[in-house]
Amino acid sequence: MPSLSRPSRLVLMCCIVVLLIGLGPAPAAGQRDLDPDEIAMLHVYLATPYRLELDNQAVLETLQALPGVTKVEGQTIFPAWWQPASAEDFERVAVTAYAGVMSDTQLERPRLLAGRFSQAGMNEIMLDQRLADRYDFEIGDTVVFRSLTTDLAVEEWIITAIVEQPYPTFSPAINPTLLGAGSVYATADDARYLTGSDELTAIFARYESFGVAEARQADFLATIATETPYVPLLSYLADPDEPNPLPARGALDDALDLRTEVVPQVMFVAPTGVDADAMRFLLQNEVDGIVAASPGFVYGAGLDVQYIGFDPATNTLDFELVEGEAWFSDPERAGVVTSQELASTQNKRVGDTITIRVGGSEVEYEIIGIHSGTGQTVYMPWIDLAMLAGFIEENDTPLPNRLFFTLDGDPDAAAVDAIIADMDAVLAENYIRGFFVNLAEE
Repeated sequence: MPSLSRPSRLVLMCCIVVLLIGLGPAPAAGQRDLDPDEIAMLHVYLATPYRLELDNQAVLETLQALPGVTKVEGQTIFPAWWQPASAEDFERVAVTAYAGVMSDTQLERPRLLAGRFSQAGMNEIMLDQRLADRYDFEIGDTVVFRSLTTDLAVEEWIITAIVEQPYPTFSPAINPTLLGAGSVYATADDARYLTGSDELTAIFARYESFGVAEARQADFLATIATETPYVPLLSYLADPDEPNPLPARGALDDALDLRTEVVPQVMFVAPTGVDADAMRFLLQNEVDGIVAASPGFVYGAGLDVQYIGFDPATNTLDFELVEGEAWFSDPERAGVVTSQELASTQNKRVGDTITIRVGGSEVEYEIIGIHSGTGQTVYMPWIDLAMLAGFIEENDTPLPNRLFFTLDGDPDAAAVDAIIADMDAVLAENYIRGFFVNLAEE
């Protein structure tokens, strides 16, 4: 994979989309405990390009009306802040909710082990068994949350149930380590209050048969991209009749994770509606150690190809080319760079064209370079990628979903952690939720 050249880069994901996504623990016993009737045939993970008044019910009804679809449900997973009794300060925790009533949810919902489903507006939550075990919680115990609304209210919430999630959970808005530790479950209204977001992060669909799902997947994704406020970031099919229909642990993480060879690297996820330029200005002026920043974009339209967008006029990515010149002689040159593995898989060379499939669109680009990295990866100008994905404002201005921050000097991982703490404090003061990941060198 391409490396980040020195000085090292603090990589922040901002605005709407996360680039590192979390897949919870894979089910035990080779997924034998899963109910085939509960497994979604099509999983789509989403973001919105800017803050809108969302009508999620209308979105689901639009998709439900598509040919061959028998069931559509929505899920949201975002981080919130809580303070278990054993914690000295507030900590991040994943909060999961469903677009409908959780007890009526049919696709890949958690199983109630003890207690009852929580009720909206009553300060009630349910806990994943892993969280209950970790913090020694029982039904009837209370835990303090800090709401991510503009008043940052601090309130006690009561635990009404312990649940188990046998299906791998995944969200483009959550740290994978955080989600892997377990989740709080709440009603949609309460999750919105705790996390500050009403966006869907996933849509699950069942079809008349898996064959129909395969044939109709492209239409489903195109409908999301063209007829709803959402953009599909990642999707995959699952055949409920297969022995292990769902992805292995880590497969979805890798699909949207930009891996580099230089440390420290940090990723940040912030909510829809945050102005990327404003955030860049805020952090560069309030946090010591940041010397420059440039926008970027990442899109994973499936488990096969990952698209990474950056500014070719910067030295954000330092390619080790095995063929072609990429943008080294002309930063404004049209075209894309592919990994050597992808070029080999598709039998491509420099000068050939490759089909870019993003946001329901298919566009041909010339290959202007092949780099030595592995993985099915395409690199291109972030503006082109954002425009294809539909991440644009009403005036057709493209929106990044990643910021690359260059740090002063060559800080080690501990120094980056200190910078993260400073950034976290600045963002909290400005009512911006999100998470950071300090990635280790590979």
